[in-house]
Amino acid sequence: MNQAIIIVRIQPGAGKTGVVGRHDEGVKIRVAAPPEKGKANATLIEFVAERLSISRDAVEILRGHTSRNKVLRITGMDQAEALRRMLGED
Repeated sequence: MNQAIIIVRIQPGAGKTGVVGRHDEGVKIRVAAPPEKGKANATLIEFVAERLSISRDAVEILRGHTSRNKVLRITGMDQAEALRRMLGED
């Protein structure tokens, strides 16, 4: 099964959730939820799943649960496709 590992830099507490663009080797995402009690992480997972048209179960935070820098595992697509769809390049 295809899997992608995506590095994400989040900005919690933003006005609205959305992709800002590339950040180093990954993607920067603004998250409208506050960084409290896992709200920003839950919003991030929901946003990424919706953006990639996959189920929330296919998005997992591997590292960075309490950090702005996170490593996500996306199940069901390869690295290039996940980045392209995340950045809206299709």
